[in-house]
Amino acid sequence: MEINIQGNVFDIEFEKTKEYYQTHCLCDCPNCRNFYLQVSDRLPLLTSFLVDFGVSVDRPDELASIELNHEIQYLFAAYTVCGKIRDCINKKIQLQEDGLCLDIVFDDHYIPNEQSGEYFVIGIYNITLPWRLDEPFPVVRKNIF
Repeated sequence: MEINIQGNVFDIEFEKTKEYYQTHCLCDCPNCRNFYLQVSDRLPLLTSFLVDFGVSVDRPDELASIELNHEIQYLFAAYTVCGKIRDCINKKIQLQEDGLCLDIVFDDHYIPNEQSGEYFVIGIYNITLPWRLDEPFPVVRKNIF
């Protein structure tokens, strides 16, 4: 199915995307569980945006995060979409939500976990969420060089 987002045209294979996520395991680390717990309620515009591509905001392929002041800064969240980017005039768009300026980047060269065939990745940057798990905030480790 073809979708057009701000002049970017994508051919989405929704069934293949759904099948991909049914076989994809989620990380069980505290920072990831904190993300899964609250991201859909906290960021409904982003949730709706990703639904248009057939993916769920609380099932990213990858997350990178750091702990800071009882918040978790998610440097990026990556989502795989089966299909292809047909015409991309803006590889990066922005979405303003909940006081955050989210950068959304479309990439057809990123290699996600366990994926083959035609696909592209949607990377979401600049998500910060408070700590909401009923467990201690992770210990911040300092690099020693």
